[in-house]
Amino acid sequence: IPEHLLVLGSSADAFVLSDGESYAARNGVESVTSLVGNELSGYFRLRLRGHTTESIPFNSSVDEMKARLEELPNIGQVDVQMSGPSKEMAYVWMITFLSNPGYFPPSARDVDSLETLNELSTSVESDASASIIVDTIRNGDDRLQGQFQVTYDDGHTLETTRPLQSFISAEDLKLELEALPNVGQVTIARSKSLVGYEWDIEFTSCALKNSFEV
Repeated sequence: IPEHLLVLGSSADAFVLSDGESYAARNGVESVTSLVGNELSGYFRLRLRGHTTESIPFNSSVDEMKARLEELPNIGQVDVQMSGPSKEMAYVWMITFLSNPGYFPPSARDVDSLETLNELSTSVESDASASIIVDTIRNGDDRLQGQFQVTYDDGHTLETTRPLQSFISAEDLKLELEALPNVGQVTIARSKSLVGYEWDIEFTSCALKNSFEV
């Protein structure tokens, strides 16, 4: 330690003050007061298209944040990831909207930005820096639309359906496939997935010519 930083003299001592503690010198004139550390506390709420969550603690867990959001009638399922705290007890939550009522596929369509109702505070009364920032990392996908075609190769001929709607029913897809000259009879089941529709096609007979299987 450099000599000029040493504390010398009778009864010389060094001490640390924190969180607003004060010390008055023996002469009764000089005094020093430490600065109070600034920490975040309180609650906030989130709003989506007029629907508002219950109060969320500033240090909300992943499970609690997920539960508060999924309680809203216009939110389906979300995934929440969390990081923090910072030295000021600030946290970051990354929220992914996996499904929303009325949207298909469930992951489609951009969700409006969340609005915030700030009820946060800091340990320093004169400080007004407690804030909530909402940022969009990735926009949602567009709704399902467009057309597709199905091609069947029986080893001898290659036949293709006309353009089909992306939401075609199992019954209509069955008619389109059985209209191909190299396809006989099929059974089809349609189901929904996170990205659209899926069709399970089972070939139950060979192609038909003059009502006979060939």
